[in-house]
Amino acid sequence: MNLNQFLRLANELIADDERLRISEIIAELNTALSNLSGNPAEPSYQQTVVSSLEKMGAAFKKLEAEFYPGTAYLLDEISAKKWFTDVFYYDVAFALNESPFAPSVSRDVVVKMVEGRTAYISQLKRVVTGLSHIGIVESEIPKGQAIATFNLPRSLFSNDMKLFEKEIKFINSFADLINEIVTDQVQEIELHSLSTTDPSISLVVNIDTAIQFGQLMTWSVGLWGAVAHIRKVKAETDNLNADTAAKIAIILEEDVSKEIEKSLNERIVKLLGARPQGRKAELRTFAQKLLRRFLERTERGMQLSVEAQSIEKVENPEDEAVNAKVNQVNNFVPAMPDKIIMQNPVLQITHDVGNDEQK
Repeated sequence: MNLNQFLRLANELIADDERLRISEIIAELNTALSNLSGNPAEPSYQQTVVSSLEKMGAAFKKLEAEFYPGTAYLLDEISAKKWFTDVFYYDVAFALNESPFAPSVSRDVVVKMVEGRTAYISQLKRVVTGLSHIGIVESEIPKGQAIATFNLPRSLFSNDMKLFEKEIKFINSFADLINEIVTDQVQEIELHSLSTTDPSISLVVNIDTAIQFGQLMTWSVGLWGAVAHIRKVKAETDNLNADTAAKIAIILEEDVSKEIEKSLNERIVKLLGARPQGRKAELRTFAQKLLRRFLERTERGMQLSVEAQSIEKVENPEDEAVNAKVNQVNNFVPAMPDKIIMQNPVLQITHDVGNDEQK
């Protein structure tokens, strides 16, 4: 997650909490529990607790319904999932169910949970405010455009500056290629931001290019998921006798290679068509090379995420069309699950993009 993604998410969470009155509803539940603790047998207090809990559950359900699929991944990155999803509701409900005849015990548990959530939101607000005081605010994404972010694990270049330079060259060539295929134009792609630690490189791209980026990342995740499954089957052959296990291992490794080549060729056809003509025919060889380079990197944990901003005041059909594309962009899940990142990669990493540039 880059800084702009964090600011956009933080601002949305703060605004949604206020709009849906989630903190207020939780405070009402807290008060209802305190009243019940003082007089456990009072039916009206019991009903108020039940009603407040139902209101809280409905509010969290509404909040989650508005999240894009990738939001859950981003919430995990900032440890916000337990405060802004129905995880919080179920934790509260569980605490109440554990001590139904001792409301004071339930109240004490819930009070600690509420204090934790309140402290988290307060800290989130302080961070956003503090950043704004030094001039760092959420930047707007222009209409019809999107932000594509490449997150590079340092293992890709082993902290070697020359190899890192080649990774930058790969990103540039890959972005240029996909943009030209999608738009039929050669366009300059703008650098939006850079972040360090594990390098994060964000680009401003055409929204249709961002959709294609999202589709490519989804394809990559699906492919490596299939390969992980084949390897799991291979691991299960270890219980067989050595000769049989060796024969099965060879077959499965061949299956992996065939699956990768088949998937790569199918993706090229989707990108360029079965019989590309003109410029797209010229790009075919380079596209095959760069898509393989893309797979080499996602296999090792490179992430490619995309994000776009909706037009709040829709005034014409063009705005509606843009918002439809924005929804498509933001519905892509931005990560390769850790469980399918290859510990022993199938593809050998290639750092040189090649001399046959597409331009």
